[in-house]
Amino acid sequence: MNQKGFSLVESIFALAMGSIFLTAVMGSWYFSSNIWKEESLRAKLRYDVERSMERIKNELRLTDGNKTLFYPSAAATYTAISFPVAPPNGSGFLTFSSNAIDWNKTVIYHVYTPFTVVEDPGDGCDGCDGCDSCDAQAASTTIYGQPELRRTIFNSFDSDVANRQAQLNNVVTNGQDTQGLGGVTTTIFKADSVSLAMVPSSPTFDGYDASVIRSENTSFGSVRLTPGNHTIRFEVTGKNADSSGYQLGIDTLYLTPSGGNGQEAEVFIPPNASSGDATTKEDLSAYGINLWGGNNQLAYAANAIGDYVTIQLNYDEWVESNFSNFSRNKVGIGGTDPYLTNESRESQSDSSAAWQAESQTTVEASGSASMPNKSIRTILLGTQFTQQANMVRFKFLAAPGAPLTIGSAYFGQRNGATADFTASPIPLYFDNPSVLEGDADGVGATTNPGTSTGITIPAGYHAWSNWIEYNIPASGAPNYLLSVFIPNDAANASTAVWPDPSNDNSYSVDGNQAASMVPWVGYATSHNIYATAQVAGWTATGTATSPIYDTKMTSPVYNQIKWTPVLPSGASVSVKVRSSSDPNMTGATDWSLLTAKTTSPASLGGLGNQRYLQYQFTLQAASPYASLPQADNVIIDWPGATTLVELSGYHTKKPNYGIFKILVDGVPTVKALEVKLDASDNLKDKILTASLNAEVKSRNTGK
Repeated sequence: MNQKGFSLVESIFALAMGSIFLTAVMGSWYFSSNIWKEESLRAKLRYDVERSMERIKNELRLTDGNKTLFYPSAAATYTAISFPVAPPNGSGFLTFSSNAIDWNKTVIYHVYTPFTVVEDPGDGCDGCDGCDSCDAQAASTTIYGQPELRRTIFNSFDSDVANRQAQLNNVVTNGQDTQGLGGVTTTIFKADSVSLAMVPSSPTFDGYDASVIRSENTSFGSVRLTPGNHTIRFEVTGKNADSSGYQLGIDTLYLTPSGGNGQEAEVFIPPNASSGDATTKEDLSAYGINLWGGNNQLAYAANAIGDYVTIQLNYDEWVESNFSNFSRNKVGIGGTDPYLTNESRESQSDSSAAWQAESQTTVEASGSASMPNKSIRTILLGTQFTQQANMVRFKFLAAPGAPLTIGSAYFGQRNGATADFTASPIPLYFDNPSVLEGDADGVGATTNPGTSTGITIPAGYHAWSNWIEYNIPASGAPNYLLSVFIPNDAANASTAVWPDPSNDNSYSVDGNQAASMVPWVGYATSHNIYATAQVAGWTATGTATSPIYDTKMTSPVYNQIKWTPVLPSGASVSVKVRSSSDPNMTGATDWSLLTAKTTSPASLGGLGNQRYLQYQFTLQAASPYASLPQADNVIIDWPGATTLVELSGYHTKKPNYGIFKILVDGVPTVKALEVKLDASDNLKDKILTASLNAEVKSRNTGK
């Protein structure tokens, strides 16, 4: 007989197997549930931190760094921040009012831990002797909630810094606005632990390199500047392990926003102060001309951590010491440490000749002529002089086939249409070497009287006379004569010739009559010009006009202009200044109508308060023109707008240079605000954390 069902043993076995299976399922569920809870809480924590950080960053980037305040107001690390905001208008842009962003709201980010105080009066007498004071001894308990990251917004912005700081302090202390100023507080997120910290990032700069180089354009950080003088301190903080010393060198400094051109640090020597080591103006042109601004730097021979050098820098001003992009007429830039000065005689004559034989004859030199024992007077037509001059010199050219000896030479004004001088001519001297035609000339001699009254010029060479003082007018010049005597030596009498079949260009007569004031007789007239190739002229007056400078201010109040002059006896340096509201100086007063300022410093009180600025120097040299006037280190100043200013520029790197930092009025520069947001939650015996760091720099500065 078949029987169906389970035996007792089978039932017990089935029950055991089911229990094992159920235990495994429950264990797996419990483990999965804990993992899910942990990951869910971790994800939420991370999301809260990331979302909050992005919100803080976005608002800080659009704010005005000048108007940002912190709590505590004086601390290395801040725990709360207040700053202005300006919601976008309908077009998505910030609203402007009076040429500035209309900051109409205030936002405060802060952390607050809410709490509740629970009173427990009891009987007030447990364990005491029953005195009357026992009734006042009630117990209380403070119950704290979770810390919260909060955002408080005010629909107004108070321009008074003290009022805004008090507003911030109140919100941080009480968790919300308790002053009745209309602040609305919302909780961004909360957790078992929330920390908000803001640290100004103070940069340092390593001056070490195995060779001598100039740094890249470097941001030295930002600082809030008010109008006037400020102390810039460069302080050694250490050195690279490979460096052999602690020295430092500063080349050029820039302030932004400002007009923008760099200020050469060597201009500030001697410095305002230092810790005692030597400060020098170091010429770095040996490492490459024009690689360093002005080819020089401020070098400080620091030898220990903490050594420093300080300079006084005015905010705001235009400092010009390199004169790049100047428009110059008869003015050059002299020296490896640049300065304005009259253009050299050679530079002026290289750019254009005052008179040329080929211009008067309309042909180039062609062929040669042997002219022994001849005095030759070349007619220099006044109509062929193309520029005004205060000094002149004369170029003589030998023919390609044979040398030319000039025994003597003279220059003076022609008497009417004759072959004679109106007055005793000026003797010429020859203290310059002969130069192969086509090659560059050296510096011309200016000695008068010179050493030699004559010269032998090799075949195919030319020679210049010494410079002489002689005024050639800018227009309406008379006719002149250049008279030379060629000795009776046929082997050394070959001159270059400029033929002209149409006009009389010279006279010749036998013998040495070059300087004679007795009217010439028996002379021959020629269409040719012999030997006299060119007249070079030099002008003692020149101008240099600055580029147009943008002050970045609508109505700057200009104070004064000053410069460093070098004035030989009788020389002068003067300057004219003008301003305009147009970037191309449209409408600015013409230079010819302005009154020149001749003494440094000079007031700019009557200049006008317009945004764009330009000046023009006039340099006037004086006889005997042995040395020339100079102008350097031009400064125009005006009160800048109080704003957040970025300090940037170039420093030098050397094998013995250290690491340094920069402080302005005792405050370290800040490259950005480092924002740290941390949060954590407890899950049983685990602490889950989320943390983010960000560097934020305000993009708006109130301008």
